[in-house]
Amino acid sequence: MVLAAAGIGIFIVTFVAASSNVGLPGIAAEFAAGIAALQAVASASTLSFAAFVLSGGIAGDRWGAKRIFIAGLVLFGLASALCGVAPGLGILLFGRGLQGVGAAMLVPCSLRLIVDAFPDAGERALAIGAWAVSSGVALLVGPLIGAAIADRFGWHVLFIAVIPVVLTCAWLVLGVRDPPRTERGYLDLVGRLAVLIASNAFVAAFVEGPVLGWWSGPVLSSLLLGVTLATAVLAFEGRRTGSILPIGLFRSETGFRALFVALAAALSLESLLFTACRPVFRDGVSLPGVSCGPLLSFVAVGSLLAGPLVRRYGTHRAVHGGLTCSFVGICGLFAYGAESPAWISVVPMTLVGFGMGIIVPAVTFALLGIEPRRAGVAAAILTAFQLAGTSLAIPIAVAVLAAIAPSAPAATMHAGVAVPLIALMVALVVWLSSPRGSIAQRRSVA
Repeated sequence: MVLAAAGIGIFIVTFVAASSNVGLPGIAAEFAAGIAALQAVASASTLSFAAFVLSGGIAGDRWGAKRIFIAGLVLFGLASALCGVAPGLGILLFGRGLQGVGAAMLVPCSLRLIVDAFPDAGERALAIGAWAVSSGVALLVGPLIGAAIADRFGWHVLFIAVIPVVLTCAWLVLGVRDPPRTERGYLDLVGRLAVLIASNAFVAAFVEGPVLGWWSGPVLSSLLLGVTLATAVLAFEGRRTGSILPIGLFRSETGFRALFVALAAALSLESLLFTACRPVFRDGVSLPGVSCGPLLSFVAVGSLLAGPLVRRYGTHRAVHGGLTCSFVGICGLFAYGAESPAWISVVPMTLVGFGMGIIVPAVTFALLGIEPRRAGVAAAILTAFQLAGTSLAIPIAVAVLAAIAPSAPAATMHAGVAVPLIALMVALVVWLSSPRGSIAQRRSVA
């Protein structure tokens, strides 16, 4: 029951995120919206999600993961209904923002529910793998099903169609036992405001960085504000007993390495989707980019097998294998040129997708096991690092591609692939920096 509810919850959020963009042409036609307005519609949910996900995790640990999960579901469902009946662009933007807030409450609490329901480390690894499969499947089928719905019924139905699924998920979670709340956990009003301001400062910096320039005054000021507040909160809460923040996660060597790998994996995947999966141009003619079908398909396959691999070989070896698999696949993409047939990319993309599918559940398992009673906020911090990697990917990829002559499509492809190559190489070095920790992790899972 718990796994079904958590899986459906993450499926809904990922499905809407993956499918909503296919409705943008219909939105543009109905509301006469320009490019800037469409960009706002596409990003409103992501921005509010990034700004409130840490608060959602803290709330779940402090006031009950089941309660906050249901509240997030209700808010997400109401926001989806509002988007579906929106009479104008303003209401649609407001609804998309509320969707992000609901998702920020739902996602970290879904993992908190799983951690409580599966105290055995091996079973928990399998459950987290199944949870990740739900997200991977939604990412794969979302654009396809969304396009079919939008073409046949219109963009309004894209949002309304998820309401029955939301109701089903809410019915399932009603029978779930609420995990124990964090004992003596607190984060005072000043601390909560600092976390919220820091989150919004980072979001503003990542959004405006590509537009204003990363060295512009507003962007640097936002980054400085975010770093200062985050450092102050961690330093202050670290001296207090009973803090709701998982301070042990930041002090743990495993926690640091897992967060770094999560950021590097998100950066690698997003930059690969942006560069290798888009068409390149030669003499004014569009040439097909590397097909991403194998990549997205095998992300789901890797997620499905991640749980058994973690249970059998331990977290350290599973992440090591996932990173190595993706790294080898990225190296194989250098054999792909602008005029190469698409089949040449199938094996490398399969390896990359399979490795990425293993990495995410494995590092999630590693992080949530450090302080299980604070798994909600730990999941939120992991999500924040993944969002940071995703946000940094395109600006970095654009900067690399800008230095390549447009008349050399093969060089453009290879330059874009170099970004995930370097990120995964550094992630491998960081992850393998503590072999002793791997033995302890392997024994704890076995």
